[in-house]
Parts: sequence; structure tokens; C-alpha cells
Amino acid sequence: MHSCADTLRRSAFPGPRGRGGDLDQSSLDFHSNALLRGHDDTPEVINAGPAAHHPSEYREFDGIMVPTRRRVYRRGEDGTVNKDMELVTIDVESVVFV
Repeated sequence: MHSCADTLRRSAFPGPRGRGGDLDQSSLDFHSNALLRGHDDTPEVINAGPAAHHPSEYREFDGIMVPTRRRVYRRGEDGTVNKDMELVTIDVESVVFV
């Protein structure tokens, strides 16, 4: 769970079915300016358990705000984020919408 004074809201929803057949719980956190601040889920593609996605460094491309940096960290059972190891890193230099 993210803690930030400017978070507008946290929305929880069922994600895709996991290996056990149950729906995984996911959540989205939004800034007060409506930009995505974070996304918590349990991605099976890396089989690392609960994860916290942190998009940042938003830039405007063709009038659309896009996060140009994303980091994914392991999330503990209590919701804390372990930033000692990045599970996934994505850096975007440019975006073209077609």
C-alpha cells in the first residue's frame, strides 16, 4: 500500500485468475491530478509474489501524459515495499501514438 498525501484514491479490483484458480486482488493508486501513482498486484510472469509497480516521471506525448519510468518492487504481506531490489525496470525515451 502506498502512502502519499496527494493520493486521490485507491481502487481495488479482481485481477486475472491465478494458478490456483482464484482471482488475484489488484489495486491502483491515483494522484490528486488523476495520474497513476502505483499499482499493486501479484504478477505470475516473474513468479516473485506480491509486487508494487511505481510509475513516475510523467511526460506529455501528443497531449497524453505517460509515465516514462516504471519500477516494480516486491511487496510484503503487510503491504510494505522492499526497494532493495528492483524486479522490473522500464525507462521510456519516446512515445508515438499511431
